[in-house]
Amino acid sequence: MRTIRRHLVLVLTLCLGALTASAQQPEDFATLQKRAAAGDAAAQNNLGDRYYYGNGVSVDYAQSLAWYRKAADQGNAAGQANLAYMYSHGRGVVEDDAQASTWYRKAAEQGFALAQNNLGSMYQNGKGVPQDYPQALAWYRKAVDQNLSTGQYNLGFMYEDGEGVTKDYAQALLLYRKAADQGDANAEFRIGSFYESGLGVSRDLEEARKWFQKASAHGLKTAKDELAKLDVPPPLRGIAPETPSSPGATTIAIPHNYALIFATDDYAHWPHLTNPIPDADALNQALTSLYGFHVEEVRNATNEQILAKLTEYLHHKFEPQDQLLIFFSGHGYFDSDLGQGFIVPANAPLVADDLGHTHLLAHDTIMRYVNRIPSKHVVLILDACFSGTLDRKIADSGLRGDPSDVYAHATLPELLQRKEPKRTRRYFASGGKDFVPDGLPGHHSPFMSALLVTLNQAADRKGYATLDDIQQGLNTVNPEPRWGDIQDDNDPGADFLLLTPTAVAQLTKPN
Repeated sequence: MRTIRRHLVLVLTLCLGALTASAQQPEDFATLQKRAAAGDAAAQNNLGDRYYYGNGVSVDYAQSLAWYRKAADQGNAAGQANLAYMYSHGRGVVEDDAQASTWYRKAAEQGFALAQNNLGSMYQNGKGVPQDYPQALAWYRKAVDQNLSTGQYNLGFMYEDGEGVTKDYAQALLLYRKAADQGDANAEFRIGSFYESGLGVSRDLEEARKWFQKASAHGLKTAKDELAKLDVPPPLRGIAPETPSSPGATTIAIPHNYALIFATDDYAHWPHLTNPIPDADALNQALTSLYGFHVEEVRNATNEQILAKLTEYLHHKFEPQDQLLIFFSGHGYFDSDLGQGFIVPANAPLVADDLGHTHLLAHDTIMRYVNRIPSKHVVLILDACFSGTLDRKIADSGLRGDPSDVYAHATLPELLQRKEPKRTRRYFASGGKDFVPDGLPGHHSPFMSALLVTLNQAADRKGYATLDDIQQGLNTVNPEPRWGDIQDDNDPGADFLLLTPTAVAQLTKPN
C-alpha cells in the first residue's frame, strides 16, 4: 500500500470569508452580529472568522463553528469550506475527515476554488474519501482554472511525482511557474530544485540560487538551507578530491549531515519541564562543533508546526550519502487502550479534555514522515516518556538490539563505502513503556547526558561515531533505553556515521 504523502500547503488555512465583505472598511462587531442574527449567510461566515481569529472578541472555536455551520446550512460556499476546515483540524469539534470532505464537496461544487483544491488534497491523500488520483487531478484542475496558486502547485507536484498521471517535468515546471508568479514559496523552491538537479531543464546553479532566494525571502526555511548548501565548497558536499587517484583507488563520498531538533518545555496545559531545551541546545552544540552538522532547532512547537516542519524535509533534496538525525524532547503519552504512543506538542490539551488525541502527535505519524523523507540515512532519537512504544514489539518484549559492532575492524573509508548503498531507518528512545526523568534543574536528562558523553568520547578517541557507539554508550542509563529498526525498513548492516572535521580532512586529502 502506498504511504500517504501530505504537502505543506494543503488544507492549512481557513477560507477567510471576511475578505468577501467590505474591503474598504471593516464592519463593526455589533453590526455584524445583527446581520448574522437576522440570517445573512455572508455575515454569519464572517462572524465565524471573527471568533476563530479573536478579531474584536476572544477566540472561541465553538462559537466560530456554530456560525460557520449556520452559513453553510444556507449554502454559503465560504461557510461550507470553513466548516470543512474545522472538521479536518478538530477545531471546536472532534476531527472528522469524512465530514470535512462532505462540506468541501458542497463548496467545491459551487465553484469555490480553495475548496476544490482541498477536496483534491483529500482524494490525493485518502483522507475522508478513498484515495483516488484521477479525482484529485480533476479537482486540482478546477482550482487551477480559477488561477489558485495552491492548486497550481499541487497539480504540478502530481505531474512531477507521476501520481495518477504520466510524469511530465515540463508540465510540472509550467504549473510551478504560474504559482510562483503569485508568490508561492513552495513553487519557487521546486523550480530552484529543478534547476539545481537538471530535472526537465538544463542544470543551472545560478538560476537555482535565484529561485531559492525568492522562496527564502518568502519565509521558506528549506530554501535557506538549500542556499547554504550551494555555498558549501565542493569537498564538503561529498565530492571526491580533485587530485588524480592511484590506480584502483575508490572514490569516497562524504556525507552532508543535517539535524532537525524539536524541544518543548513550555506547555499550554501540561506541566512545564526543565531540561528539554537545554538538552536540545547541548545536542545542537555537539553535533555542530564536533561533527559539522547543519542543525535546525524548533522550540515549543504546536502539532501543526511540527508536521509543517517535517513536511519541509519531505521536499528537501538529499544526496545518496547524506544523513538526517531527527530528535524530539519533551512530554510523551501512551494510550494503553489504543496501544499507541504519542509525542505531546506545546499546544496539546490534557488527555481528559482531548479524548480523540487530536492534538497529540502519534508515533505512527512520525514514522510515516521519517520513512518518506528522501534521505537514505535517517536516525530518530526520542527523549520522552513512553518513547519506546514507537516500536511495540521491542517495547513489549524488552529486546535491546545487538551491540555487535559489525564493522569493528573495518577502516573508516570501508565503513563509508559499506554504508552508502544501504537504507538507514533506526531509532533510539530514552525508555520503553516507561516514565523517564527530566533531570535536575541545571543538569541534562540521564539519557541526554549519556548521549553527549558518547558523542564527545567518540570524537576524541577515533574521530567518528557509529550507531553501535551510541548504543553502547546508552547501556547504563536508567530506565533502560530502547533502539531498533523503524517499521522493518532498515537494511542489514546500515549505519549512520558522524564524522569530525579531522576525519573528513583525512578522507579527502590527496594521496
